[in-house]
Amino acid sequence: MVERLKADVLNLPSLRSHMDELLTDLAEHRSNLQKQISALETQLGRAHQHTENLADALAQRPASPTLLGRLDKEEALQKRLEREIALKQTELTYWKNFEVHDEELAGIIEQMHANLESGNPAQARAAVSALIMRIDVNSGRPPTVCVQYTFPKLKSPDSTRNSRAVQGIDLMPPRGFEPLSPP
Repeated sequence: MVERLKADVLNLPSLRSHMDELLTDLAEHRSNLQKQISALETQLGRAHQHTENLADALAQRPASPTLLGRLDKEEALQKRLEREIALKQTELTYWKNFEVHDEELAGIIEQMHANLESGNPAQARAAVSALIMRIDVNSGRPPTVCVQYTFPKLKSPDSTRNSRAVQGIDLMPPRGFEPLSPP
């Protein structure tokens, strides 16, 4: 399995092909993020307007507990929307300038080969599990196995996504691909 992994997945043409597909998917993801931000900004504008209307109504009836309660809810909604917008904008900024050069791909390949050939079974197992997203087995005649891989990425110094780090490797967002050669 390790030899097949090296031959089918851990080579520059294969990783470059899958990286190009990933970058296309990321362009769509950035577009969706921008649409979500626009929708949230529209909701925030409405929440601001509702807050202003409630403030005007409170000027007329300052002792109204109903209006005060509604104003508190609108202000809480505004804060929630502002946090969501900030999170989406941070994610958009992160993915906006994302690219991987062939040197980085070669580094990924070299690091994964080192992990697989380390002689340490735990390290090799962690490297394989960092690459394999899912294994589908069809028990028909003849039985078939489809392995879906996830794309590894070299860990950046400022990376906050280190949950499955394996000797200098961090995972990209989940996106499966199958090797180019048939099983």
